Amino acid sequence: MGNKVEMTEVVSFSDELKSAASSLKSQLDAIKKSANQIAEMDSFTGLQQMLRKIISKIFI
Repeated sequence: MGNKVEMTEVVSFSDELKSAASSLKSQLDAIKKSANQIAEMDSFTGLQQMLRKIISKIFI
């Protein structure tokens, strides 16, 4: 027979997972914003296309 767990443990784990996912999304959004700012810099004109490709592959 399978292992038994308390429902409170399941709820607690679910809450922790939601919190971690939300934090990760926020961090990825910040990275995307920073990468877009770099891609828009005039001094990086030669790298803009490459950065846009990388950004689009990561954040699709």
